[in-house]
Amino acid sequence: MLEGLTYYESLAVVIAKINEVVGTLNSGIDFTETEIAVFRAEINSWIATISSNTDDLVTHQASTDHVAEKIPYDFTGNTKITGANVQLALDDAETELKNMILGSANAEVGSAHVSTVKGKSFVDIDARFEEGESELADYANLVNSKNLLMLAGTIRNSGAGWAYIDDAGHEKINMSTVVVQTGSLRVEHTPSATKVGTLICSPDETFAKEGMICGASVGSTFSLIDMLFPLSVQVKGDGVFVSKTYFTSSLSVVFSADNSTFTLTHPECDALDVPSIICPISAGSSGEFAVSYSGTTVTVERRGDLAGYIYYDVATTSWKYAGECVNDLTFSFVAGVLTVTHSAVVGNLYALVLSKRDGGYNPVVVSPLTSSFQVKFYDSSNVLITVADANTKFYFARVGAKYKMPQKTTERVLIKRGHCKADAQYIVNASANVWIQGVMQI
Repeated sequence: MLEGLTYYESLAVVIAKINEVVGTLNSGIDFTETEIAVFRAEINSWIATISSNTDDLVTHQASTDHVAEKIPYDFTGNTKITGANVQLALDDAETELKNMILGSANAEVGSAHVSTVKGKSFVDIDARFEEGESELADYANLVNSKNLLMLAGTIRNSGAGWAYIDDAGHEKINMSTVVVQTGSLRVEHTPSATKVGTLICSPDETFAKEGMICGASVGSTFSLIDMLFPLSVQVKGDGVFVSKTYFTSSLSVVFSADNSTFTLTHPECDALDVPSIICPISAGSSGEFAVSYSGTTVTVERRGDLAGYIYYDVATTSWKYAGECVNDLTFSFVAGVLTVTHSAVVGNLYALVLSKRDGGYNPVVVSPLTSSFQVKFYDSSNVLITVADANTKFYFARVGAKYKMPQKTTERVLIKRGHCKADAQYIVNASANVWIQGVMQI
């Protein structure tokens, strides 16, 4: 390569080659140890040729674009350049190049020892590659040996029925149709599986805020997904009830004839789930409630202290009751003793308080019992009254003795229970969806 060239020309070729290598390095291309060794061998060969003319004088003209800064010279006149000078300069240049190359490479290699995903450092790169290849082989063997089928999809009901979201950002995987079947979602799998692995369904963040949970009965060709929500129902005394629309079709409320008791029938929930009854939730409400329940019903009875006004109606020649309790009291007046019979009370039996009404006789308690109490009347001369008239009247209160009370038509009772299945066809939300993911063996 240097044959036939003068000393200066040979040196210029070597320097140009160094500049070429430096330019290549700056362009982002890395050198290997082997490439560096080849490069050095070439330079050594060139240096040997140049060194054979060590006694020659080379006239060096001043030049501002001369790049051999490692070789001593000045611009004031001629300089004698020996092969030893060139060898030393090229060794220094080679060392700098090698440090640049290996320094960058060592930094890269050092970083490659650390796995951010696994949170661990490896002894060397080979150890990291070996572990990764082993894991990949294990996964490949699992998939191949089990013939696994992956299932995935996103479903939504925007008002026209349940369907898979299939757009630029969503696509179903090995899933076909989705229909409503007895209130559940029936999702078909393709192709048919020989064994069930798993199928998981979950609400998105919008349905999650409403408390939705999902559960699936999984088969080899299709699965039935139930969607459940917390039950919350407001029941008014006029029989009207309010709930989420997806529960409305599966709820019913029946009141007793005296309007003191109603039974709410709802989709099944855990039979041990204790309902919460909240009242009053409207101004003017009062009273207490007795509650019984099963997995599908809640029965609520409104109660209060048995109290009111009892009097003899001369016009109808009969005893009457006026008050807020259920009016199912019966009366018997024999030998000056009025017996008031009623349904059994719950609570304190003995706190029976009687009050004389203006113009009436003085009432006196004879005996308070669970299902009755007795009263006698005396005039101002303390004579026992044995014939009822307009003055046989009094107020009474069995304090702490709870009795049935009709629910007011404007009063509302809020019932809360655990999760109940909602009918899928009535679950409509254009901004919410359900995610499905499964693994089967085929």
